[in-house]
Amino acid sequence: MIPLGAEGRVLSKQEGIEPSLSTVYRILNKHLKLRKHSRTAGGTRVLQASKPRLVIQMDILDRGEVYAYTAIDIFTKEGQVVMRPTLQTPDGQASPGACDG
Repeated sequence: MIPLGAEGRVLSKQEGIEPSLSTVYRILNKHLKLRKHSRTAGGTRVLQASKPRLVIQMDILDRGEVYAYTAIDIFTKEGQVVMRPTLQTPDGQASPGACDG
């Protein structure tokens, strides 16, 4: 990325003008064809659920001596957390959202 602060100071000293940041980006985009920013990566599927407990998003957080097994139902936005001492299979099976069989 091109640092914009230095160019603005040069214009300010030489020409006596100070362009706004949006003007600098508009000029750079005209000549360099800057990419638009997107919060989701292209091609990424967004999971959708039509009823509760259909899609559960799971994660494990390392909290030092314990691990937090988290589960979030993406339909109801309801979340659960279980703290366990290891990453072993029995602890994972006791986590929220784990399959019963």
